[in-house]
Amino acid sequence: MSFIKPLKYSIFLCLYLLLSACGSESNSGFPRADCGAHDNLCINSLAITPKFSSILIDGEKTFRAIATLTDGSEKDISRDVTWSVGDESIAKLNLGDSQVVATGLKAGITTISVSYRGMQSVAQLSVGVISYSITPVVSTILTAMTQKYQAFAILPNGLQLDVTASVTWTIDDEAVASLTATGEEVV
Repeated sequence: MSFIKPLKYSIFLCLYLLLSACGSESNSGFPRADCGAHDNLCINSLAITPKFSSILIDGEKTFRAIATLTDGSEKDISRDVTWSVGDESIAKLNLGDSQVVATGLKAGITTISVSYRGMQSVAQLSVGVISYSITPVVSTILTAMTQKYQAFAILPNGLQLDVTASVTWTIDDEAVASLTATGEEVV
């Protein structure tokens, strides 16, 4: 019978520790008793998608706030969170009814942030172009043959965007070669 008393105290201690973890406003991993309604979700984590992205000046990128709920499911809560941009001179946010769109204003790197009931998440947005490149750089072809070209914009985060259809193409000497640009194809 002497082992029952220590066992009773051990069980009491375990229950006390378990219950004390449930109680406060902190994110203890246990859902609060008042969560579960549409306006008060039981959330484990909050994330912005995409986490890293690049756009050109005047380009647009759609962002979403995704909550991972305590049951493991995910829910788009973009309409329920508070959105902000780190540097409003680089990008602005347009908060529509169904989506959040960032528009590039000037070259640079900024952050897009969301917050919901004390939880936060941050994404990075690169705006603008560091340089352009054309491929192939050097080309030699025979008379009456064709060569396809592509143009790429190199962004501050190192990503390359195909801008072949967006740039103006010219040729230095039309007596040597001709240039035809139609949509995505430059010959």
